[in-house]
Amino acid sequence: MSTASAEYPFIAKKLFIGSGFRIFGFVLTRLIQVVQIFIFARLFTPHDIGTATLAGSCIAIASVFANFGFFPCIIRDRENNAPFINTAFLLSAVIGLGVFFAVWVSAPYIEYIVAADLCTYLRFLAIMVLSIPMRFPIVFWEKELRFGQPAAALCVQSLAQLVVSIIVELVFRTGIWSLLIGNVAGFLISCCYVWLYAMHRPSIQWHTASAKKIMRFGTPFMLQGINSEAMMRGDNLMVGVYAGTPSLAYYNFAWQLPMLIAAFMNTLDAMLFPVYAQLNESREGIQKLFNFTSKLWSIAGSFIGCFILVYADTLVLFLYGSHWAPVIPLLRIMTVSFIVRFCSGYAYDNLALVRGRTPYLMKWGVINTLLIFSLGLYMIKKCGPEGGAWFWVVQAVVLIPLIRLPLIYQELRSLAFVKHVWQPVLCGVGAGLCGFFLNQREGTPLSIERLVSIAFYSAAYGVLLVLIDRSFVADIKKIIKLVRE
Repeated sequence: MSTASAEYPFIAKKLFIGSGFRIFGFVLTRLIQVVQIFIFARLFTPHDIGTATLAGSCIAIASVFANFGFFPCIIRDRENNAPFINTAFLLSAVIGLGVFFAVWVSAPYIEYIVAADLCTYLRFLAIMVLSIPMRFPIVFWEKELRFGQPAAALCVQSLAQLVVSIIVELVFRTGIWSLLIGNVAGFLISCCYVWLYAMHRPSIQWHTASAKKIMRFGTPFMLQGINSEAMMRGDNLMVGVYAGTPSLAYYNFAWQLPMLIAAFMNTLDAMLFPVYAQLNESREGIQKLFNFTSKLWSIAGSFIGCFILVYADTLVLFLYGSHWAPVIPLLRIMTVSFIVRFCSGYAYDNLALVRGRTPYLMKWGVINTLLIFSLGLYMIKKCGPEGGAWFWVVQAVVLIPLIRLPLIYQELRSLAFVKHVWQPVLCGVGAGLCGFFLNQREGTPLSIERLVSIAFYSAAYGVLLVLIDRSFVADIKKIIKLVRE
């Protein structure tokens, strides 16, 4: 029996134990964020939320330099001796300090480019960049599949951000500053929690060989991170500049719901990366794992995505209120992109990282960045927020066949995962049509007719999945058996 096969039950046991903590932490965090959306939509104006989003997008792009891909580098490395870890921590601190000063110096120029009053806000939020190295101990929990503490840190951050923002706004009525102070307070409190309960606290040390190894892996990963943030935040910047901060608030709130769901997928996907690393020597093992996770992502993506398409008006009116109605069409458009992405081999990034294919991810990121700052810019200029939403649909439909699928084939020598994803998509379409025809009557978001329609949609999806995908029940039984073992 191969080493990978022998270790698999032990890895699976640790993964499922950690998964329980992480899923619980995720659910709690997302509930906090849903409450945050519900309260913020009523407490702050679209201008306040749009301006805070614009400033946060700039800081998020700058934060990529400080992160630099240290976490995947340490998780991927088998040795992880003290000089290697301490050198990574030193590099993180030095780069974080450099980025902090870069934000301070460049803030007036950024304010001039985006044509909004951001200089003071950016300099205040730069504290978060300076504090990123304080979150470094998270990587040791991740590497050991101990996901409980990272989940707790995320819950602490979300709860602190919500509570501080509400208190500051109710007491001082500072608008934008209430949002920004809440963001910084939540981040710093989370950093303190991480450092207080860390299983290992790195120290300052320089080891030249380790630094070269980290830079070789981290540089392409950082460039890919910049491209990813440019893709995620670049459209925010353009919508804010060309359509104004209130339109940016509508655009951002439309993106919030799919991103909350995507965050759950990303959480589970990140948990699987150490398993991919352990099974790196077994292509067959990685292929089975990839096919299975692709099926799960497809089920979740099609069920939730089609649900949002049908019930977007219900969700927006309930969560945001009637004055946020412009969010509804934007939400439906963005959900189409969400479905396409999660039903087409979403876990491809784990394949690339575990095989050290970060240059490939970097090239893809460069193409994506060029696309958003050319086609995306054109569509946003012409159509405003709707153009930005439709850009993500076009980007997914065009680039996934050109870039994602070739990478999957190169690493697995097969595209067998496609056989596992079409059934959930078909079930989502069928259940969505049923829900659509039952959702035609007008009523309040929580009317009996709406609730019956939602229940029928869920039941229809489950029945169709069992009927169309004969292996689904067997897969569920395998999962239950593995959990029990």
